[in-house]
Amino acid sequence: MNFSNHPPPTSVINQKRKFGSHHHHPKAKAAMTSSQVHVAVVSQTLSFLFFLFFCKGAFGVTFTIVNDCGFTIWPVINSYRPFINETGFELAKGDYGSNGTTFTDFSINQTQTHSQDFYDVSISEGYNLPILVEATSGSGSGLSSCAKTGCVEDLNKQCPKELSSADGKVCMSACLAFGSPEYCCGDSFSSPSSCKPTAYDQFFRSACPRSEIYTTRSDRKSSIYTCNGANYTIRFCAAADSFSTIKLGGQLKSTDQLVSVRGNFTLGFFGEDYSYLGIWYTSDVLSTKVWVANPNAPIISTPGTHTLSISAKTGDLVISAGSKTLMRITDVKLGPNANVTATLEDNGNFRLINQVDKRVLWQSFDHPTNVLLPGMKLGYDMTAGQNWTLTSWLSNENPESGPFTLSWEPTQKGSQRLMIRRRGRPYWTSGNLNNKIFQYMFALNGPGSQSMYNLTFVYNNKERYFSYDGSTSVLPMWILTPNGHIRDINNATAWSPEFCYGYDTGNGCVESSFPKCRTENDNFSKKNGDFAQDMTKSVTDGNSSLSFNDCFVKCWNDCKCVGFNSNTTNGTGCVIWTGINRFLVNPLDNSTSKYVISQNPDNRSTGNNTQKSKNWIWISITVSIPLVFLCFGALWYIKKRKHRQKEIERRERDEYFVELTTSESFKDVHRLEPDGVKGNDLLLFSFSSIMAATNDFSVENKLGQGGFGLVYKGKLSDGREIAIKRLSRTSKQGLVEFKNELVLIAKLQHTNLVRVLGCCIHGEEKMLIYEYMPNKSLDFFVFDENRKPELDWPKRFIIIEGIAQGLLYLHKYSRMKVIHRDLKANNILLDERMNPKISDFGMARICEQNETEAMTNRVVGTYGYMSPEYAMRGIFSVKSDIFSFGVLILEIISGRRNSSFVHLDETYNLIGYAWVLWHGCYGNKGIHWN
Repeated sequence: MNFSNHPPPTSVINQKRKFGSHHHHPKAKAAMTSSQVHVAVVSQTLSFLFFLFFCKGAFGVTFTIVNDCGFTIWPVINSYRPFINETGFELAKGDYGSNGTTFTDFSINQTQTHSQDFYDVSISEGYNLPILVEATSGSGSGLSSCAKTGCVEDLNKQCPKELSSADGKVCMSACLAFGSPEYCCGDSFSSPSSCKPTAYDQFFRSACPRSEIYTTRSDRKSSIYTCNGANYTIRFCAAADSFSTIKLGGQLKSTDQLVSVRGNFTLGFFGEDYSYLGIWYTSDVLSTKVWVANPNAPIISTPGTHTLSISAKTGDLVISAGSKTLMRITDVKLGPNANVTATLEDNGNFRLINQVDKRVLWQSFDHPTNVLLPGMKLGYDMTAGQNWTLTSWLSNENPESGPFTLSWEPTQKGSQRLMIRRRGRPYWTSGNLNNKIFQYMFALNGPGSQSMYNLTFVYNNKERYFSYDGSTSVLPMWILTPNGHIRDINNATAWSPEFCYGYDTGNGCVESSFPKCRTENDNFSKKNGDFAQDMTKSVTDGNSSLSFNDCFVKCWNDCKCVGFNSNTTNGTGCVIWTGINRFLVNPLDNSTSKYVISQNPDNRSTGNNTQKSKNWIWISITVSIPLVFLCFGALWYIKKRKHRQKEIERRERDEYFVELTTSESFKDVHRLEPDGVKGNDLLLFSFSSIMAATNDFSVENKLGQGGFGLVYKGKLSDGREIAIKRLSRTSKQGLVEFKNELVLIAKLQHTNLVRVLGCCIHGEEKMLIYEYMPNKSLDFFVFDENRKPELDWPKRFIIIEGIAQGLLYLHKYSRMKVIHRDLKANNILLDERMNPKISDFGMARICEQNETEAMTNRVVGTYGYMSPEYAMRGIFSVKSDIFSFGVLILEIISGRRNSSFVHLDETYNLIGYAWVLWHGCYGNKGIHWN
């Protein structure tokens, strides 16, 4: 090693120290050599020791030493190998023990047969100096491979007095300070662990979570890091946020982690091929994820090649592999070389901060996933348009967004509650706020619950939210499980029921209609065993978007279903058993558990058998009773039949809704595409987020009104402006048209087609979420005398051409031939540059590419724009849209509505009058064209 400073004083070098119970007893070697080492020199003297242990020969390994302390550092280097030589000065021979010295241990194995190094930073004997070790240019596939390690906290400032040296420059271990057996526990790798952690061990571990404490064998294993073919940088007195912060130019490798300053939380990549980025409690042995950056967009790259960093171009947090950006986590767009940092804080919040003005640009607490931590909020900020809602995982193993959301929904100050929604529909409620105690959250009403959680409720004109803090739990968190439960990490039972059947409202479940073949005595229970094979059959649905609860709904709504379970090991897909409920219980472990319905003895037959029984009863009644009772019976039968029809429609609607929201077109609101732009997949918005975006559907945000309902302007939490079409309950657009418009337009991408972002379903309400068009619709300009002059002839021509391009794409160049069937002026939206975009695809139909025309029994659209063959006979084709387009061209040119046109004494519509003019019947007495 080459040192540019003078040799250390012999009084320092020749000190003899004892390692106590440590496993190393190294000797200093004279005339040692190694690869080049750079030492930062400052003019002060040093009384600190630093140890490097080389267990095997180093071949071409470079150690770069950086001193940020403000005083001179003299490393003391020990080796097991005589050929490790050091140039520049000689170290005297002697034992170098450890009287509270921070040291680092390297095992360099870069030989022809092995290339894996082992390294760690130890404070097992105490601490005297912050040290950071970072592997560079190396590689590794395991978790924590080539990770940074060390102790960067200044323990001398917080060292317990009984461990501190007289001069305050050393914080000794309890073993070194007291020498008693309980603090000097020896533990070998060949025998069972007998060492017990002490309060002093916890002090060192909390302050330096990346260092070796060496109380037990597990501590030793967890603090040793590996790397292949690396060089190493050793930094003295590194910044205290070295493990918790990413700065511009820095990066977090896929096998490395950030650790908060006090070690409470860890952030890193996880899952197969490290395809997700998440946060978890450092001390949680299960590593339960409390936040996931990309639950719906797993990273696809060569394992171990991607990193988390701050973009030098925009200041955004990005995940990249080499020069390719795979995903953008944030969208702040500050510009090139922005002075920003990303820090994992001790409360679990990951924040992107502008260091110029200390402004928080983005934080993970504003984008929760399935866990509510102390200090996080549920609710919304009406000023910023920020909505805080939890979304369940699809299964315990799959972080993809599941069917449940948890939101805070205050209708008024005295009526505030937590609400679990299942695919947008109310499922369970905590009960209204009453003296800060939730009626149906029994875990919060038990003895000592008020001291366990300090609940906070805020209701004002700016914010309405719920949060908690002050938990006495070791790992406080509220989890929204994939099954729709609220659970504390330490709670053996859920805070909400296992299933909500629609009839049980006493435990917080929201009342809803349920199949007629089910009764209030029917419920599912988990049993081990199998159904009788000759009486039941199983059907497997491998849809990976179906959660466990979706399987429950499918079985509950199917009168023939007697049991269900998830299909795959990761908890997605369904297996449904139908037939006669004959279940053979097998309590042994070799049987498979299933959820079996327990039915009322009077209701054990399937729905069809039940109906047959009712029909036989009806026949016997009609034979045995007088005619007057027959009339009453007939009325009852008609009413019952109508009820049955409504029940069938309800069941079909529920199945349609499950099919809609589990389709591959739907994704969670937080999904990001690789280029950082929101993807083309449909988003399912919570009702609370729409309430926040529109300021409770305020009159000021109302854009317009039509036969379908109202349209509002809104602003999402990320700043994007949206338009919300709130369909009225009397709207003719049903669920079929609703799904049709959503799924269809998600597959159509053209500059002259409006983009639907997603939907919101709240009870009986259905809302479509569009991109916002600032200039509203074409009829807003072309039929208004004051605004009409803004449309000069060049603009009108551009609008006509744009509509034509959109129609050409629908009819010829899209992946499917689409006939719009409702083309009119108020379905043509205008963006900020007055470019037209065709909207409202609720009535659209998809045809085969070789299909020339089709017929329908239900004629839909707007009279005045319909072609004659479609209006009278229901025959439609691409020519139907062309006819509507022709009417639209006439309206754009004339500035007059087709339906309201009257000329002199003749009864003409706009088309008829144009035809007359075409034939020259009126000469120069024609209409004045605007």
